[in-house]
Amino acid sequence: MELMKLHADREKVFQEITAIVQKGKITTEGGLKFNGEELGSRIWYRLCDILYATGIAENFQVAETIIANYNPRMCHFTPAIVSLLYRKYETVMSQQAKEKIKDYLLSVRDEFMGHDLDFIGVNDNFPMMSTLTAMNMAAMFDDDVMQKEAERRLKQLECLLKRRGVLSEYTSVVYSALQINVLARLTEYATCEAFKTIAQNAQIRVWADLISHYHPFIGRFAGPNSRAYIGDTNGATIFETKWFTNLLNTEKQFFPDELKDMESIVSYGYYNLEEFTLTKELFDFVHKKEFPMRFLAKSEFSASTDSTPEEAFRDYTKEDDFYEYPAGVTDVETYMTRDYAVGTATKDFHNGVQTNSFTLIYKRTETAESAKDVRNVFCRYLINDAPADKPKPFVEQGRKTAFQKDGTAMVLYKPKIKGNPPTYLGLSKAETEHYKKQEIPGNVDVSSLKLSIFFPLREGNEPDEIRIGDKVLSGNVGASVDLAPVFVKDGGVYLSFQPLFVTDKGRKAAVTVTKEEHYIMISFYNYEGEVKDFKKRDFLYIRNGFVFSVKTNEECPSFDAFVDGVKKTKITDRLETSMHQRQTYIRAVTYESENMKLSCEYSPASEGIKHMACNDFCFDAPKLYISNFDYMDLPYMKE
Repeated sequence: MELMKLHADREKVFQEITAIVQKGKITTEGGLKFNGEELGSRIWYRLCDILYATGIAENFQVAETIIANYNPRMCHFTPAIVSLLYRKYETVMSQQAKEKIKDYLLSVRDEFMGHDLDFIGVNDNFPMMSTLTAMNMAAMFDDDVMQKEAERRLKQLECLLKRRGVLSEYTSVVYSALQINVLARLTEYATCEAFKTIAQNAQIRVWADLISHYHPFIGRFAGPNSRAYIGDTNGATIFETKWFTNLLNTEKQFFPDELKDMESIVSYGYYNLEEFTLTKELFDFVHKKEFPMRFLAKSEFSASTDSTPEEAFRDYTKEDDFYEYPAGVTDVETYMTRDYAVGTATKDFHNGVQTNSFTLIYKRTETAESAKDVRNVFCRYLINDAPADKPKPFVEQGRKTAFQKDGTAMVLYKPKIKGNPPTYLGLSKAETEHYKKQEIPGNVDVSSLKLSIFFPLREGNEPDEIRIGDKVLSGNVGASVDLAPVFVKDGGVYLSFQPLFVTDKGRKAAVTVTKEEHYIMISFYNYEGEVKDFKKRDFLYIRNGFVFSVKTNEECPSFDAFVDGVKKTKITDRLETSMHQRQTYIRAVTYESENMKLSCEYSPASEGIKHMACNDFCFDAPKLYISNFDYMDLPYMKE
C-alpha cells in the first residue's frame, strides 16, 4: 500500500478568495453581509480559515472582525472549525480573538462528553467532528478528559471499520466529503501517533468508498447512499462534487461557474485548504476502472423512530404507543458499466428519510459533456400531495428494501405509520422548521399514497419515449387504470419499471406519468380519494414496489426488442401466513426472466429478511468487495 498526499493548488484558492473579498464589501452589522447579501452563519468561521490562510494582513482584519461580531450557538460544526482555527493560526490571531474562541469552547465543553456523540451507527460525521473538537481542546487546555474522549471515539471508529466495509453514513456526497475533510484534519493535527494512524486509515477507507462509486464517464457518484438531500439526489451540481472532481482530475477552471452563491464558494474553498492522504492505487483507480464493475459492502445502523429530538423528553412508562425501526446490517451493492450504474441497499439507514436504497445514473449521449447529458433516477414513497402554493420537499415517507443482480433490481416498499405527534420542545425556530419538513403523515388524514420514480429534467432533456404497457404516451404524460409496466427510452438507454403487487385501497388510476417541479414522475398508486384514516396494522401491510431493468442499444438490438423481452418475464407477490406464524405475515416476491430468478421473503411489519436470492442461491455479501482492485490491501481488511 503506497501512500500519497493530495491537495489542491492553494495559491489558486487564496487568489480566488482574495479577489472575491476585495470585490465585495463585508459588513457585520445585523449579520455577516457580503455586498449587502447576508451570509449563512455556518460558513462564517470557514471564511475566517480561508482568510487567515492567505497570509494577507488585510484579510486577517476581516477575519478578526467576523470573530469579534459573531456569537455562535452550540452545534457540532462550529466547535470543530473554531478549535482548529485556534490551533492553526494562534500565532497571528489577536489576543481578543483567541480569548473569545477559548471562552466559547469552554462554554460547550460538556457537550462533548458522554455517548450522544459516539459512533453508534447513525450520523458518523457528528462523532468525527466531536472527536476533532475534543482533540483540539485537549491540546489547547491541556485537558486530559478531552484527550480520553477523543481516544475513545477514535477506537470506536477503528472497530467499526474492522467490522464493516463502509461506514454507517456511507457513500453520501455531502457527508462523505465532510468525513474526509475532518479525518484529514485529525490526521494532520493529531495529538499523538496513535490518533494519526487511526485517522489516516479511516480517511483511506472513506476514499475507497467514494472513489469506487465515482463514475469517470458520467461525472457523478453512483450507488445507494445513507443520506442525501433532494438536490444531491437529483444530480444538481453542488460544491462537494466539484471539489472531488477537481481534486482528482485537476480541471483547469478552479472555481466552476456553477458555484454562484457565497456559501458554496466559501465551503468549496475551505475544503481545498486541506492535504489528504490516500493510496496511490486508489488515486489511479479513478480512471482505471474496468467495466462492468461491482462494489459490495456491509454497513451497520442503529435503531430509530421518526420522532424529533425532543422525543428524549417523552416518558414511555406513561405513553404506551411505541414503534421503532430495528438496528441491523445492510448490504449495499453497485453495478457499473461504461454507460450506467445501478445501486441498491437492503435496509434503510436510521429512519430512512434521506436514504436512497435504489439509485440509477446513466449518460443519455455517447459523451456526457454537461448536466443535460446525464440522468439521476431515484424514488420516494409519498403520502399526500403538498399544497399547490408550497414547494414539494419530496421527503421519503416509506420504508424499503432493495437488492439486485447486475442491472436488474427488486425494490419493495411500504408506507410509514404515524409516530407520536411532535411538540418541538426546546427546539429553535430554525430547527423546528427543519424537522417540520420531515413530518410523516403516516396512516392519519390520508388523501393519497403512491410510490414515485423521479426523472430530473435539465434544459428540456425529456426522455425520447415513455410507454405504459402498450400505450405510447403523448408528451410523456398519461395514466392507466390497471397496473402495467412502464418503459422508458432515453437516448441509447432502455429502462423498465414493472410494478409488484400494488395494494389497491381505492384509486383513480394505478399508474400515472406526470410532469411537476422539474421532474417527470412515474407513480404507482395505493390510494387516492377522500381524506381518511387507516388502521396501523392494515397500513403496515400495504404493498408497493417494482422490478427494474436496464439495457443500452449496444446490449439490445432495439427498444421494441427490450420491451418484448421484459413482457415475457413473470412476477409473483404474495402475503403469506400460517397457523405457526401467529397472525404475522411474510411478503414473498419472485421475478423470473429467461435467464434469471430473483426472490425475496421478508416481514413488512418488523422488516426482518428471511432471504434474498438469485437462481435460488442466497446473496451473501462480503464485508467489502471491489472488482479489479486489491481491496484486501486496504486498512482493517485483514485480521
